[in-house]
Amino acid sequence: SLTKNTAYMYMADGIRTNCIAPGGIVTEIATSMGVPNPAGYGRIKPVLDCAPAPGSAEEIAAAALFLASDAASYVNGVILPVDGGWMAG
Repeated sequence: SLTKNTAYMYMADGIRTNCIAPGGIVTEIATSMGVPNPAGYGRIKPVLDCAPAPGSAEEIAAAALFLASDAASYVNGVILPVDGGWMAG
């Protein structure tokens, strides 16, 4: 709602308001973690097994550049899932 409301408020000024909802992103977080908690890992493992491959920072940046480009001039007030298809399922 916030994206749509903000887009409506600034539409007359030519300001577009969109949001990117990234899925899993390749990071170095796992290297800073110790041994995972077995109970927590047991709960998340089924999700990890069926999740799409994590995206890269470059893929998220490409989505942001698209939304900022003239090619997306008619896109306003949307949330763009950039998640490898996770939301499609």
